[in-house]
Amino acid sequence: ALWRADTASGHGFSAKSGARQAPRRALGNERLRIAGANLRNLRDVDCEIPLGALTVITGPSGAGKTTLARDVLLASLRADSAIGCATFEAPAMRAIAVDQAPLGNNPRSNPATYTKVFDKIRDVFAAETGRSASEFTFNRGEGACPECEGMGAVEIALRYVAPVWVPCEACEGRRYRSEVLDALWSGMSIADVLACSVDDAHALFAEHRPITRVLDTLRDVGLGYITLGQPSPSLSGGEAQRVRLAREVTKAKAGDVVLLDEPTTGLHPADLDRLLNVLHRLTENGCTVVVVEHQQDVIASSDWTIDLGPGGGPEGGRLLHCGAPAATARPRVTPRRKPRARRRSADVISVRGARAHNLQSIDVDFAKERFTVVTGVSGSGKSSLVNDVVAAEATRRLLECLSVYERESVREGPEAPVDSLTGLGPTTIIDATTSITDARDAARATVGRSSDLDRLIAIVMARAGVRTCLACGANNVQRTSQAPEAKWRCGDCDATAVPIEPRHFTGSPAAICAHCLGFGTERHVLPEKVVLRPEAPICAGCFARDTVVGYFCDEKLSGIHSLRAFAERHQFDPKTTPWSELTDDAQHAFLFGDPVPFPATDGAGSFFPRDGHGWYWGGMDQWAIGDLGGSWTQVGPCSACRGKRLRAEYLTVHLDGRDRSELFSTPLSELEAVLTSMGEPEDELATNARTVALHRLRFLKSVGLGYLHLDRPSWTLSAGEAQRIKLASVLGGGLVGMTVLLDEPSRGLHPSEVTALARTLTELRDAGNTLIAVEHDPTFIRAADNVIEIGPGPGRAGGRVVDVASNASVTRAVLDRRVTIPRREARRDPTGWMHVTGARENNLRGLDVRVPLGVQVGVCGVSGSGKSSLVVDTIALALTRPKTNVSGAGVVRVAAGDHDAIAGAPDRTVVADQTRAEITSPGMWLGLIDAVRKAFAASEVAREQGITVKDLRYDCDACNGRGTWQEGMWFLPSVAQTCDACAGTGYRHEIAELVERGRTLADIEGLTIAEFVDEWGDLAVVRRVGDAAIELGLGYLIVRQPGWSLSGGEAQRLKLAKELARRGPAGALYVLDEPTVGLQATDVLVLTAALDAIVDAGNTVLVVEHDPALLATCDWLIEMGPGAGPEGGQIVFEGKPEELAEAVTPTAPYLREALT
Repeated sequence: ALWRADTASGHGFSAKSGARQAPRRALGNERLRIAGANLRNLRDVDCEIPLGALTVITGPSGAGKTTLARDVLLASLRADSAIGCATFEAPAMRAIAVDQAPLGNNPRSNPATYTKVFDKIRDVFAAETGRSASEFTFNRGEGACPECEGMGAVEIALRYVAPVWVPCEACEGRRYRSEVLDALWSGMSIADVLACSVDDAHALFAEHRPITRVLDTLRDVGLGYITLGQPSPSLSGGEAQRVRLAREVTKAKAGDVVLLDEPTTGLHPADLDRLLNVLHRLTENGCTVVVVEHQQDVIASSDWTIDLGPGGGPEGGRLLHCGAPAATARPRVTPRRKPRARRRSADVISVRGARAHNLQSIDVDFAKERFTVVTGVSGSGKSSLVNDVVAAEATRRLLECLSVYERESVREGPEAPVDSLTGLGPTTIIDATTSITDARDAARATVGRSSDLDRLIAIVMARAGVRTCLACGANNVQRTSQAPEAKWRCGDCDATAVPIEPRHFTGSPAAICAHCLGFGTERHVLPEKVVLRPEAPICAGCFARDTVVGYFCDEKLSGIHSLRAFAERHQFDPKTTPWSELTDDAQHAFLFGDPVPFPATDGAGSFFPRDGHGWYWGGMDQWAIGDLGGSWTQVGPCSACRGKRLRAEYLTVHLDGRDRSELFSTPLSELEAVLTSMGEPEDELATNARTVALHRLRFLKSVGLGYLHLDRPSWTLSAGEAQRIKLASVLGGGLVGMTVLLDEPSRGLHPSEVTALARTLTELRDAGNTLIAVEHDPTFIRAADNVIEIGPGPGRAGGRVVDVASNASVTRAVLDRRVTIPRREARRDPTGWMHVTGARENNLRGLDVRVPLGVQVGVCGVSGSGKSSLVVDTIALALTRPKTNVSGAGVVRVAAGDHDAIAGAPDRTVVADQTRAEITSPGMWLGLIDAVRKAFAASEVAREQGITVKDLRYDCDACNGRGTWQEGMWFLPSVAQTCDACAGTGYRHEIAELVERGRTLADIEGLTIAEFVDEWGDLAVVRRVGDAAIELGLGYLIVRQPGWSLSGGEAQRLKLAKELARRGPAGALYVLDEPTVGLQATDVLVLTAALDAIVDAGNTVLVVEHDPALLATCDWLIEMGPGAGPEGGQIVFEGKPEELAEAVTPTAPYLREALT
């Protein structure tokens, strides 16, 4: 139908007007000549470009087009010498690059100011009103609103959170002073003109030729629809480039070279003739135009073409054609007569030659519209297949769909290590990460946002909620129309109210509390936690290291200027004056802010609040919002909104008598009841939103997350909770044909909840989607349509596809229940007791609990019952402080949960989790590499050369010890290249050549831990630590294997191995949170043996766990419950496993089965 439609799109896509032909322009003899271009993948390209003509450089992606145009031609013109080529011949010419970079980075920049047409418009207003032209610019104080300085919005910039632009209340976003807005021309203010589109402004200023001349150029490049005042950051890359082109058209002079990179990006076919006319007008005026382009009509309309290829990357960079456009027969394209009868996509996702990590070039087929489980022992390569091959390739393909402009701001990884991957289709990745790396993300990320439930509930509230009148209190405030942003009016007292739309409930700057910026909380510095040494100066050890003081004391950073200005006012030296000698006023001002402004002319306060009087010292309090973990601050509700996040007028909408704050803090299970009881709304949008929200809420409730609420910060979620929240975001949306990748979806689930999740996944499959999950749980494996096992062993012994029906299959043994945990003949007796009193974290309500010492203690219960709140958030954080300065660790909680006291605790507490942030490699973590380096340093050759242990570091000058370097490919993913200087070892040349026992350091680091111990086991530290790792089943790990490539189970066992090898007094408390995540049943056997060894050495193990097999090996069990959230937080059982098996609790039947 579109093909035959008499519309712009119909004509454009069916090419009814015929192919555009190149004009017959006579070319002169003057040329730009490039010889021997060899930059990046260019292969000695010799070419010439005629002056005064339109030249198109074309070829496939990665062929070298942009390299030739920008990095050779443009760079050589500007340098007036050969850059990236052997010789360059050209007359003296001005080079103009029209690229897709943003025109500006704040709302002041817009098409009108960039093209200078705004200067002419201001002159018209000045002549009409008698005011000066400077009063009609928002970039100067004469006309700009003093509150927002002409921005139309006020930026709230904080270090740790994304900037928030709040509409200026003084000018209502119109940028100007009120008296300037009162000055009219043709009945319009200057702000009204800025709100006009280019087409409307052209008609408005039809009598003013200087203005319409500039507007004509914007219309000629297809931008008649944009508004004159549209902020530049909101323009697409193609729009920004064409605005630049419009400006250069008015400025370009004969003899100039104008370079454009894909100007047709985002351009409708109907506007193509306009763009070509502009390019030809430039050449007619004596300019030389060079365009990098793929579009066939642009190529056909050129005077000269340079074709590079034949492929991309190493297969490109060769000159295929240089001259007049070659006549090519364009294939006739017609629409399909009938819809395809057969399926367009393949029936399988075909993976060929997967080589990530230990995968041994395997071939795998995943059936479409089926539920496939990928399983195997820990370290076998299953996650490498799903995450590092399939998910990595899906991500790369998604990024390739973005425009060149958008890809500039995206960090792209390398291509997946696979020969081919076909049939993938649209893919969503549901992993266990919270996608948070620092407080910038964490401060606003919530359960509601992650699950998309906040948007759905906001639609229901805005379209079907009951609104209370602030004037008379009646619940009769209605929309005056269904149009967006329509006024609301009270049916009782006729008072009007501000428009309320769904966005106002999900963080809109117009609705959030101006005091707390919508966080609902305030953080304040705790002097007793930040001032550690009062006798020391501010910049000499007075403050805790994890505060922001280091920023102000670093001579290389701008913060030092602010501190010096503050110190000069309060008459002290931050580097020599002890904190204790500062006046009380100076100390208070340093911590909590100085209310007296500094001069506006002082540039030191670039990071601090400003107003018309100057800038202010915000104090450490200003940075407190970044301390989400609570290491040096305390948090409380916002004093302005009392924790409700929104301004009063946006809290007048209710569902079931609850405003937005109350609904978003309601447990999800209760929120489901609210939506169910309200009935079906009359508004169609609200009805659809309610239906989808109910579907997701029921799923979250069925998998044990009914205790969460929408405002729960995402960074506080466990890995399992985060994954199920993400999964909820794809449910109820009617997705069909998707490939859904999941990593251990059963993590954190009580056995009673696993079946519900498996049922939900099968429903998603039945809707026409393909599910691929890395999983060990027998319930999931039985629910799957297909099972792919990777193995048979870990590391080098794995990486192959194992037939599940064969004897080598661990999965078959698990399903046949042939792998059992050895039963303990007698439970160990406690050597003492630790008492926790008054625990009040989350749903714990003054809980008192006793924990036996000298034994293995398991804490179990349904999801949300309070297990982690008690063990991880209260006991562990109260007894040990987590590391907060580990790169990549993200937001780390420091403050322990509320409690009265912990008595009888061991002197040392160790938290062995599954995070990998601290582990650079197994050899470095265990100290194996340090031990062998000492042996190398003690060798005769090393002593003769004066080489010490300090020299035996990864210290290659070329790659900084990484062994590789990244080769930038501009708009393609960077390529990792092995460092030639160190041959990938990371060592300097003289270090890499050292040999001891017939091997270099690099050779030794390539061994497995088991091989390493065989060769270097005569060193006591190697034998002790290496044997501990081997006993935990980690002998297969490569000594220098990157830490990021380890599974969570491997990382945890490495930490346990280090502790088992530690020489120290017994009596420590070891805390583990769900250590069986990612472990096959055979791996659990190894883990239980390790925990037994820790207890037998005189220590205590306290483990939060769901797996009945591990719980059966404990000496003492504590079950929390009976339900989740408000229904939990109590101890429903404590005692030996055999006693729990006979009790009536959620865990009892599963434990009973494990014990029989």
